[in-house]
Amino acid sequence: MTGVQTCALPIYQFFPGTSTIQTRARYFLIVPWALQRAADARPRTKDQYDRRLRDAEVATIDALKAGDPQATGIIGVERGTNIQTLPSAIYWSGTAAWGIRAAGHLSRSDLRDLAIAPRETRRTDDGQAAPFRIWDDLPARPAKFPVNPLEILPTPGEAEYLLTKMAQTRISTPASIADPDHAEPTLLAQVALKPHTAIAEHIWDLPSNVLTPHLANLVNLAWGFSLVIQGARLRYLDLVFHRKSEMTGLTPPNRENVDVLLADWRDQMRDQDAHVHEWVNRLPEMFAILAQQGVTLRRNTRDFVSTWSTAAVEDPSGALQSTHLAELIRNRENSLKGPAARLSYDSPLLAWNGELLGSERLDFRWAVARRHIQDCVDGKGATDAQ
Repeated sequence: MTGVQTCALPIYQFFPGTSTIQTRARYFLIVPWALQRAADARPRTKDQYDRRLRDAEVATIDALKAGDPQATGIIGVERGTNIQTLPSAIYWSGTAAWGIRAAGHLSRSDLRDLAIAPRETRRTDDGQAAPFRIWDDLPARPAKFPVNPLEILPTPGEAEYLLTKMAQTRISTPASIADPDHAEPTLLAQVALKPHTAIAEHIWDLPSNVLTPHLANLVNLAWGFSLVIQGARLRYLDLVFHRKSEMTGLTPPNRENVDVLLADWRDQMRDQDAHVHEWVNRLPEMFAILAQQGVTLRRNTRDFVSTWSTAAVEDPSGALQSTHLAELIRNRENSLKGPAARLSYDSPLLAWNGELLGSERLDFRWAVARRHIQDCVDGKGATDAQ
């Protein structure tokens, strides 16, 4: 994370169920299969359930390595049995957001309790008994899961299933609260319907026929926010490099890369001058959309975004030279990170090795979503021989 974390449009408007630490799409099925396997073992205690679930998830590491030794994105491939964060924790909320977990309200501890004491039925709103469903109608578990080798890519049938679940994700809007039938598709849903468009580098590079008017408006706001606020993120790095050079008398690695990125940002701002001026006038609209979606922005966050954005749009080069804005960035980091702030405290600065934190523009988890969709495209195109 950078020292100038800022507000962003709600991710669930674009890519619900995703997180920055997700890796590959097939885990949306591997996780339910592992949870089902733990429940099928009929554990009698919480410890038994936890142990069987962990055994199943750890076993998938070797199964995936055996299925494709060159595969990337295998969770726990380096730590093995010492893995700390299991896939079931990483993908849990995503299985609900995509409708893969029918009982979306359940917590992981709730699911464990149900595995120990299964419930066959539930009460509907009218008091009738109905079958209790935890999972959607999932593709069948592979034979001898999780022992046999596993491919990291979904099979063609699994890929079609996952794309269908993505395509069913919807945006919650004020209109849809009153009438759920008016819920709009998310950006994830729109791209899943046209998966070949996932080659776009950024969401604002997607073809216009992928975007509904509502999504087009959000994407335009996201484009401006990503571009303009990137100047603050790069200026933060510039200040960190400068302070460490003063402290140590040495130039940290990557200093010249920051200069290149700053020059590139100034060029982009100049090239998009008319568009960023139009965007900055829409800041109140962006804040209003966030409020409508239940995102509470602190006053200092709004002030930071507004102050930096207004100055950067008016004079990008001047914003990068401004001592007032440099102090604003320093105070922002301090309020967010406290003693871990590199611009205010020596220890975190000395521990920093010149890594270009936050040097890439905000992508609103597009890289993660694009990887999931591309996995499904590749999986649908795979043959048994391949």
